[in-house]
Amino acid sequence: IKSTRHYNTTRGVEKKPTFALRVLLQERFSYIIAREIAGYQSSVEIKNNTLSVTIDSLKHTADKWMIPRKARKAFRAVAFEVLYFCGERDLIVRGAEAVFDLRPHEAQGLFAPLLAAFGDADTMEAWLMRTQTMTENELTDEYNNDEESSDEKLRRVEEMRAGKVTQNMTAAPNVKRNVIGNAVTNQSS
Repeated sequence: IKSTRHYNTTRGVEKKPTFALRVLLQERFSYIIAREIAGYQSSVEIKNNTLSVTIDSLKHTADKWMIPRKARKAFRAVAFEVLYFCGERDLIVRGAEAVFDLRPHEAQGLFAPLLAAFGDADTMEAWLMRTQTMTENELTDEYNNDEESSDEKLRRVEEMRAGKVTQNMTAAPNVKRNVIGNAVTNQSS
């Protein structure tokens, strides 16, 4: 996995990441997004042509997994795109397998901004080493043992969503909500 190709940049000579190294990063981020991002959005707001999704766990996840500051904006964007492209339900039920079932060019297209934000091979290798123990303890157990069935995962997420809806409705009682089909829009009264 060690990179041997080098290229010149304004910051000096940097190592070009190998294909295997880029795939390892994509795999690790697939597990992180499936485990810690999918199912945790706290609000969805629709206003005219704008859809705003708030995911409270993004900052906590970026801090916990020690994502480099220069890659955090790309991480947020990629996490949202993976949720949207693969489907949150599939990520909850099937985990990272939902991402692994994508065609190679689809997965590379989704993760390219994040890999580019990481920069050179040294940064990627250092991040993989720093997060290895946490990966072994927190990510691999969930998908290898599969202790929780798909129905249990969906039930847990549904309970969490019901709690959030109740919290959102009671937190701002002066907000009038119009329900159209499955969408909820907020309007101050």
